[in-house]
Amino acid sequence: VCLRYQTVYWEPGLMKYEEQVEITEGPEKGILCTTEKAERYQQLYNDCCQIDHKKVLYITDVSWMYFLNDNEMAAYSGWLGYLDEHLISQLHAYYKLNPDKVPECIFLEKDFEDLLSFFATDQYQAEKLESGNYLIRPQGSP
Repeated sequence: VCLRYQTVYWEPGLMKYEEQVEITEGPEKGILCTTEKAERYQQLYNDCCQIDHKKVLYITDVSWMYFLNDNEMAAYSGWLGYLDEHLISQLHAYYKLNPDKVPECIFLEKDFEDLLSFFATDQYQAEKLESGNYLIRPQGSP
């Protein structure tokens, strides 16, 4: 009996790989993927290493950000679904019911920069990272 895989989880079929890259650090260490996905993972990993707060809200389309460090997830789910104004109102309602979950830092991926105005307010300041992603922290915090 011979079994041959044609697809890989979250990647195109094996025959489509021109180049396979191995992730070398973090929770996905050892996984083979495309160069593009490895670069995105490394960028997110590097950005996450800069977060030293306990409660973090990740505004991104990936669900695994909270595995990249020991911070507490400040949301009702690791995957928030469609990221739009409706999500922001859901988060506000969630924080009213769970004030102990209010984020001490918000990570905003550059693909969702249009949501920046909802988070960078009088109470929070946004710092644009080299990657183009943002860390949003309460005013006056390091």
